[in-house]
Amino acid sequence: MNTPLKVALIGAGNIGRRHLQALMLIDRDVVLHIVDPDERAISAARDCVLSIQNTHVQNVVYQNRLENIGDVADVVIVATNSNVRRHIIEQLFERGGADNLLLEKFLFPKIDDYAIVDQLIERQKVGACVNCPRRMWPGYQRIRERLRNASAVGMNIGGSNIGIGCNAIHFLDLYAYLSGGDELSLIDLLEDGSVESKREKYIEFVGAIGGVSQRRATFSLTSYVKPSIPLCVQIQSDEARYVVDEAGGQVWEARADNGWKWSCDHFESLYQSKLTHLAVKQIVDTKTSTLTTYKESAALHVKLLKLLMSHMRLDPNNPEVLCPIT
Repeated sequence: MNTPLKVALIGAGNIGRRHLQALMLIDRDVVLHIVDPDERAISAARDCVLSIQNTHVQNVVYQNRLENIGDVADVVIVATNSNVRRHIIEQLFERGGADNLLLEKFLFPKIDDYAIVDQLIERQKVGACVNCPRRMWPGYQRIRERLRNASAVGMNIGGSNIGIGCNAIHFLDLYAYLSGGDELSLIDLLEDGSVESKREKYIEFVGAIGGVSQRRATFSLTSYVKPSIPLCVQIQSDEARYVVDEAGGQVWEARADNGWKWSCDHFESLYQSKLTHLAVKQIVDTKTSTLTTYKESAALHVKLLKLLMSHMRLDPNNPEVLCPIT
């Protein structure tokens, strides 16, 4: 009889529950540990589990304290706010540990956190990836394959209230994925100051972030204050061009090999509640992940964090200074 997987979910708030919904779809025996200090979050997690029947889920353990997590888990998903994530990871390895980490973004609000956690991951010899899930979407996987021979890839993204502090990392990651890792130099085109985030004690930004790649391609991400402007992702290269309407479920394509004639096809945007179990299975089965490695994602995070800190006139070299984004 095979030993069931042990998967721990630390943080059962909004994104944590999306992870939990997906974990309840897993097709192999598993024991889940749900950790959150907030009883309301634990109660909502219980309701989520009760609403989805799956005989492979052999047990669900609900806990308010990380200290009770016990033995090493196969996969630990850290879906907390950014300001406590480093501390959670440190606590985790003091009290048991994990074979693999799946970390939510924005990773950390302090520059120093990235190197410290990297050293901890190296010392513990664990796998670690960051949840920028567009890499798992079949539509973007197909686009990446068709751009494989492009000399350079440009990308422009725009829409209402994108949440640059929270979500810019998703699109920087998508650019890295589609361009084959073409490194960007970022440009601050944001409006002065910041605005209140919908998450208490955190901030957000309005305006744009630009970039120029090593291959001289351009990147732009614009968040408009005016409401109801749908998100649009435009991708350009000398091999193919794409316009992706994620919300509308459509993608327009024009390729060099078909005379640059435009065609329209279905594009599926996959919710987190349909992805996490697939990521966990891939991590356990192959010891790799389609998701971004910690090292690659940390480099993108640090680049973006330095830009946002500079915009806020914060000193990124001061280890006590943080930029309150999550």
